[in-house]
Amino acid sequence: DWLDFCVQVLKPKGTLTLIHTAERMDEILCLLRPKMGEILVFPLWPTQGKPARRVIIRARKDIKSKTQFSQGLILHTPQGQFTPEAEEILRFGKPITF
Repeated sequence: DWLDFCVQVLKPKGTLTLIHTAERMDEILCLLRPKMGEILVFPLWPTQGKPARRVIIRARKDIKSKTQFSQGLILHTPQGQFTPEAEEILRFGKPITF
């Protein structure tokens, strides 16, 4: 219901961006595909080599195109510190490059 409402209030070619758990990604994509396109999935990897726990999904209303996956962002070093890329986004407001 929540995703349907979000899509309904968007203007044609409007953009929806959400962050959610990676385990729900398939369900979200199935709900978005009939009405949205230019879907991009941006995984957030906790550390290199571990599965993503969260994904950012961006889609545009009334556009037809295939779903794409971005390389995503590794959030932490093996020592548990934020990676330089994550630090720039979190601390200094650098935009995420999809």
